[in-house]
Amino acid sequence: DYFPYNTQECAFDGGDCPIPQEVELLPGCVVSYPEKLGDGNCDFRLPYNSPECNRDGGDCIVSIQFNDGYPYCYVDSPPAIGDGYCYDFPPYNTPECGYDGGDCIQVDGYPSCYVDDPTAIGDGYCYDFPPYNTPECGYDGGDCSP
Repeated sequence: DYFPYNTQECAFDGGDCPIPQEVELLPGCVVSYPEKLGDGNCDFRLPYNSPECNRDGGDCIVSIQFNDGYPYCYVDSPPAIGDGYCYDFPPYNTPECGYDGGDCIQVDGYPSCYVDDPTAIGDGYCYDFPPYNTPECGYDGGDCSP
């Protein structure tokens, strides 16, 4: 349920609403809806899923292996990291997320080029869409014109 006045910013409706007893407000954990902390649903977004907020009040502890492997990777769907498909856009395809958990492969000769199929770079056919036809990928390894 959404209660815009029962928030920390609104002093929990001027004191009319009690602070949720099951959630201890942690030092350094500043969130818009403290009632979401420890509600049984993991909110993968910052600042909820952060060490300061005890990984959403403990709701995201089941994702601790993910959090340990990529402590600064904040995505909406952690199971997508390393699932065998390259999500070639931020925040998935970033150093913080291990270039989508290794799903996005760096192309030899193009250190900033990460694509699903590195064999497509310079194969004689212009893949006229990102990330292939970009400066980072040498305009598909020279297959496309800049």
